[in-house]
Amino acid sequence: MKRKLFAGIFIFSCLLQPIYSSAISKPMPVMNTITDSLATNAVLLRLTEIMAVDKSTLNRTEKKALRKELRSLKKQANGNNKGIYLSVGAIIIIILLLILIL
Repeated sequence: MKRKLFAGIFIFSCLLQPIYSSAISKPMPVMNTITDSLATNAVLLRLTEIMAVDKSTLNRTEKKALRKELRSLKKQANGNNKGIYLSVGAIIIIILLLILIL
């Protein structure tokens, strides 16, 4: 009885997990990879500079500006990741549509 319960919970939890797949495309040229890595290194360098700042000496507006800059750096760093996010539900719907069409 417990085994069936655990198996059911395991299968249900597996269906709720998202699936990450990278976009299928042509390989990127080397130049784009180099510029992406340079941009990433610049973001990381600026992040270490911000972390080294003594925040207790900053006033309210400077802290606010620092937070905005950190958010923009985070968006920039996440923009370098190229991939497609597909949930299990989306994959099931796509498969069902393919079955109905074909």
